[in-house]
Amino acid sequence: TRYEEHRAEEVFDYERRALIYLERRLPEPGRDNAEEYARACALRTAELLEASRGRALVLLSTTRAVGLFREHLDVPYPVRYGTDGAPTGPLVEWLKTTPNAVLVGTRSLWEGVDVAGPQVSLVVIDKVPFAAPSDPVNKALVERAGPDWFRLVSLPAAQVALRQGAGRLIRSASDRGVLALLDPRVSTRRWGRQIVSSLPPAPVASSLDRVRNFLAD
Repeated sequence: TRYEEHRAEEVFDYERRALIYLERRLPEPGRDNAEEYARACALRTAELLEASRGRALVLLSTTRAVGLFREHLDVPYPVRYGTDGAPTGPLVEWLKTTPNAVLVGTRSLWEGVDVAGPQVSLVVIDKVPFAAPSDPVNKALVERAGPDWFRLVSLPAAQVALRQGAGRLIRSASDRGVLALLDPRVSTRRWGRQIVSSLPPAPVASSLDRVRNFLAD
């Protein structure tokens, strides 16, 4: 079995209604620097949240990442944290109804969260969502794919998951906002271009000033 993605024609005006922020200055995430990376992500997210005045959904890769991120995020906005297994309904309702709210969570929030309007003007994603090597389904697919497993399995699956997460931003024709991908590997690795191609067709920036100006309009 291979992952396949079928892209329908875009129904929203991403060219004018959205901006993609690609981070280039953070350390690359790895097995040995989880805390350093979470701290760097939290600090950059705080700058992005200042520009968006909260009103954000922050999608992190693991429950551990949520805990580390929580230790370092310091912002003057109401923040709630969700983890896999926790009911998402009350958290999403809180995000919809609380001014300047920030909801931080893991994979349970990557799809099915529908918050139209300015309450979600920023979606932050900490890392390209590659499946965990220990995941049994992923492990079986990788073994079946053989030497070309990254191209045939890991990369397409990450593209699909990333597109699902990115889809939390623009939920109606009048929505407007910024999608921030904090993983600097999309600018340094050969597969980065394919990852970026799976994002909505919006202008791309790596300048916080561009983000501030876009959200100030």
